[in-house]
Amino acid sequence: MDAHDAPAFLHEVILFLALAGVLIPLLQRRSINPVLGFLAVGMIVGPFGLAGC
Repeated sequence: MDAHDAPAFLHEVILFLALAGVLIPLLQRRSINPVLGFLAVGMIVGPFGLAGC
């Protein structure tokens, strides 16, 4: 891993954790499995989601 790749990778990890931190409590209030929340965040942040635009 190059030194230039580390900030981009760190940015993605922080974005994933922030979105999961918001989405998981919302899903728990509606009695939806948190695993589905992590999958949804992964689809949003993933290479073909909003981050790929």
